[in-house]
Amino acid sequence: MVRRLIFLRVEAGEPGNAQADLFSINAIRTPQFFVDVEMHELALLEVKELGPGTGWGLVPTPMF
Repeated sequence: MVRRLIFLRVEAGEPGNAQADLFSINAIRTPQFFVDVEMHELALLEVKELGPGTGWGLVPTPMF
């Protein structure tokens, strides 16, 4: 079973509580890199950096 984990940079408009900014509706979320992990063996299969122009494509994103 392989899973892809996408790591994001979250930027909120105002300085404040960084933990609360993760859940901000108006925050800008920019993908930084992803890793593919084989879950049963806990093996790292691939790491790829993502550029600023990366589109989300079919990646599910949270809707509030």
